Amino acid sequence: MTTQTITTETITEAMITHRRVTGRWHWALDQAMACLDQHEPDSPDTVAPLLVLGQRLLDANRPHAARFYLERARAIVVDHALYVIHHPDQVITLATALHAADSPITRLLLDTALARLIDVDDRAAERVRLLIQATAQADTPPPRTRQPRYPTARESGYGRLLVLPPPAVALSPATYRALADAQEALGRLDEVIHVSPLRAWWARSVQVREIQRSAHLDGVHVALREVLLAALPRGSRTQRVSIEPDLADYLCVTDLALGSAASGELLERTAARAAEDARGRGYGGAGNTVFQHLLAWNHDATALPVIARLALTTCYLQGSELLHGRAAHAGRLYLGTELVRGGLLREPWFPLASWMDTHRERYRKHIDQAIITGEVDELIRFFAHGVAATCRSERTLLAGLHQERERLLAALLPGGLRGGRIRDVVTSLVAVPLINNRGVAERYDIAASSAKAITTYLADHGLVVLLDGARYGKIYCCADALQMLVAPDTT
Repeated sequence: MTTQTITTETITEAMITHRRVTGRWHWALDQAMACLDQHEPDSPDTVAPLLVLGQRLLDANRPHAARFYLERARAIVVDHALYVIHHPDQVITLATALHAADSPITRLLLDTALARLIDVDDRAAERVRLLIQATAQADTPPPRTRQPRYPTARESGYGRLLVLPPPAVALSPATYRALADAQEALGRLDEVIHVSPLRAWWARSVQVREIQRSAHLDGVHVALREVLLAALPRGSRTQRVSIEPDLADYLCVTDLALGSAASGELLERTAARAAEDARGRGYGGAGNTVFQHLLAWNHDATALPVIARLALTTCYLQGSELLHGRAAHAGRLYLGTELVRGGLLREPWFPLASWMDTHRERYRKHIDQAIITGEVDELIRFFAHGVAATCRSERTLLAGLHQERERLLAALLPGGLRGGRIRDVVTSLVAVPLINNRGVAERYDIAASSAKAITTYLADHGLVVLLDGARYGKIYCCADALQMLVAPDTT
C-alpha cells in the first residue's frame, strides 16, 4: 500500500477547487494565478498551473482569457517532445480544455500527441483518437451561464422600480442600536486610517478591491492582480498576462468617482451613464429616471440615519433591472460618497461591494423580502451589522499590512537605499502590491534610471518578485501583501 505525499500543489489545488465550488471565481483565479509565480516561465513545470488557470477561467465564463493561458501551455508541450509521453493524461485534459475554449489549435495539439504516443502508449493513443472524433462532432463551446438576478421590483409611477419608503419610516430599537454600532465602527476605522502611514495609498487599495468585487457581482470574474495590472500606466503591462477588457469600464467609472467633488455630482454623471446603457438595451431613458428619482429621495430623506438610507439605496439599486456593469458599479461607489456627505468618513472609499459579495446570498434574501413585503427594518439592521463587521475586518487588514510594512523596512540593508523614495515605494507596495519602473517614475517624478535602481534593489533583496518572468516591461509583486488583500473576508 502506497501513501500519497501531500504537497503544496495538492493543497493549493484543494483551495482552488473549494473556491470554485462555492462560486467565488475571483478568489479561485487569484489562487491559480499565484501558482504561476512558483515556476520558471515556459518550463514544463508551468504546464500544470497554466492548465488549472485556464480551467478556472472557463468556469468563470471567460473563454478568451482561458484560451490565452491554455495556448501558452500547449506551446510548452509542443516544444518539449517527451512531455506528451510522460504526461499523457494532462495533455488530454489540456486538449479538452482548449476545445471548450474554442481554440483553433486544439486539433494541432491532438495530432502532435497522437504522433508521439502511437508507438509508445497504445491506451493513451486510443484516448486521443476518441477525443479527435468527439471534437470533430461537437465543434461548439459550452453555453455561457447567466448569473442569477434579483427579482423584478414592483411597478411604480417611475416604471419597474422599487417603491422607496417615506423618510419617516419607523424602525425598531434593535435596528437603531445596530445603526449606532455601525456609526461608531465607521468612526474608529476613519481614525485608524487617518493616522496610518498607509493613508496616502489606502484609497487606491480599497478602489482596486472594490473593482474586483463589484465586477464579480455583475458576473465579470477577475483576479485582483488583473485589476492591479489594468491600473498600471499604459504601455508598461506585461504581454504574458491576459487582462479582462471589461475592466476598462470599471476603472473609468472609478476614476470618475475619484474626481467628483460631491456625491450628487457622481450620481448625476452616473445617471447619464445608466441612461446610455439602458438605451442600448432598449429601455429608453429609464436608467436616468432610476438615478434621478433616487437622488431626489436622498435629498428628502433627512429623517432617516445615513446608514439606513444607504441600506435602502442599495436595495433600490439592486432591485432595479436597469443597472448593469459600469452603471451598477458607479451606484455602489456612490454609497461611499454618501458616507462622506453624512460626516461618517473623511474620504469616500469604503469596501461595501466586498461585503455584498461575501454575503451575497443572505443579502439577496433580505432584498427579496423587502421588495415583496415592503418591510425594511430587517434589511436595514442586516446592512448595519455588515457595515460594522466590514469596519472590523478593515482594521484587522490594516494591522496586518502595518506589520508587513515594518518587516519590509527592516529588510532594507544598512548603508543601502534605506531613505527617501525607497521607503515611500515600500509603503505603497503594502497597500498596492504591484509596481513597475514607469509607474514609480511617474508617481514620484523621478528619472527612469532612478526608478529602475529602486525596483532592482527591492528584487535583489527579496522584497518583491518578478511577475511571470517577463524580460521587458517588468512588473514586480509584493506577494505577501497581495495575499493579504486577496484573502476572503470571513466576517
